[in-house]
Amino acid sequence: MRPASDFLTALNSGDETPGPPRYGTWWSPCDTFINPDDSTVLRGAQNTRTTCLSHTALTTDATVYVQVRDFVNP
Repeated sequence: MRPASDFLTALNSGDETPGPPRYGTWWSPCDTFINPDDSTVLRGAQNTRTTCLSHTALTTDATVYVQVRDFVNP
């Protein structure tokens, strides 16, 4: 999955949030795994920028947990 590869170009060419489901993303400006950090943002989704969290901390942060829980169970 190289930037500007044929695979990513094809993957990103369509509707990022198709169909009736609600979409949500959470991203951190301090994530060292995902670069660029905001590449998780999807058009048509609820995109949430977190505080400065590592990639793995996104799965254990209490604030992110509550936000995801409330998104899944409106």
